[in-house]
Amino acid sequence: MDILFTGRNYLIFSFLLVWTQGSEISRVNLECFDSYTKEQHSNALTYKNSHLACGGAEAALRSRIKRLRMDIDVEFEKLILAKAAEDMCDNMRSCNDIPDSQGFLQCYSTTTLQAAQTSVTMHFNASSLVVELSENEDYQKDTMHCTLQAKKKYVEDWLDTYQRHLQCLSST
Repeated sequence: MDILFTGRNYLIFSFLLVWTQGSEISRVNLECFDSYTKEQHSNALTYKNSHLACGGAEAALRSRIKRLRMDIDVEFEKLILAKAAEDMCDNMRSCNDIPDSQGFLQCYSTTTLQAAQTSVTMHFNASSLVVELSENEDYQKDTMHCTLQAKKKYVEDWLDTYQRHLQCLSST
């Protein structure tokens, strides 16, 4: 079941997150959550507008522009993705060598957040290549690339905002 974290849901999620961490809710924490909620709402609106623009007049203009065919070395791209996955797993596996429980858990906390960013990059790179290798017409590929770029920006902005939110909370 997908849960959409917007508006009121952000506040509920934010409150539960702080409550379950056993933290005392301070004015500064609430300011962190208020800022986070506003930024994520803005990110969602930007994503919506960018996504809608992919099917509008801008899409018609893009389809009139001669499209450059991408030359893709599929084997090279597969190697890059496989290497990124191996590095990501190696980073997480290195946490297993930390005997101290707090250090072990902190290592996983840090490396899994980094892995999330790596996974997002891998997802969008692979998705872009799938679009390019598809049998769709060029104008369809343009629209697919456009919506993919809108999604990518939204997810990257979301992760960036989330990291700033964590920094805000840790400074309180």
